[in-house]
Amino acid sequence: DVATRAVGRPLDLRKGRTVSGMALSPTTATLFVLVADGVVPVDTATATAGSPIVTGLTVSSVSSPHGLVVSADGTTLYVGGQGPPDFGGRVVRVTIATGTVAASTGFDQFGIADPAALALTADGSHLLVADSADNWIDDVPVADPAHPLAPVRLPTGTGTAAASGTDHPTDIVTGPGSTGAFVVTGLGTVLPYDPTHQTFGRSIRVCSGASSMTVGVTS
Repeated sequence: DVATRAVGRPLDLRKGRTVSGMALSPTTATLFVLVADGVVPVDTATATAGSPIVTGLTVSSVSSPHGLVVSADGTTLYVGGQGPPDFGGRVVRVTIATGTVAASTGFDQFGIADPAALALTADGSHLLVADSADNWIDDVPVADPAHPLAPVRLPTGTGTAAASGTDHPTDIVTGPGSTGAFVVTGLGTVLPYDPTHQTFGRSIRVCSGASSMTVGVTS
């Protein structure tokens, strides 16, 4: 409870399930929790965990808990990770109402991929994947997920000399309206990103070792 700072009762996901990421539904009381064997839907109103959605992916090797995102209308869940046949970087689309998992989208044609974070553009037309293996952004058209666009490489020198960490993107979030996206580089900076024109803005220096962020909306 943010107002009182009281901590509620833990939600039991069963023994052995390490939480690797979470995403709240924007339309229901459901929290989707990324675990090693899939995604567990949790009813936050009753504090109960449902049956896991088996995605066929293993959690990304990147220690960055942003590997899933829910569409604005609450109907679709996107999950990133490693998948068969060679455990390359993959993204799957899940229809939330039925739990149906669509065929995976891979990035093997561009090289080894390691999806660290996912975000949807403001209009929901593109899925942006921060690829930590190659230091670039993969762009997946939602209407044609089998044909991702050519990746956009982050500009060189995005880190800071005094920063600690790995110079690979660890998070990507989108802002409201035409704000665009923001990429956490892994080396103490955040890069504004324009998905429409596939261009980066001037880097913003933040704390050393930064690995995640969120965007606040003011009225």
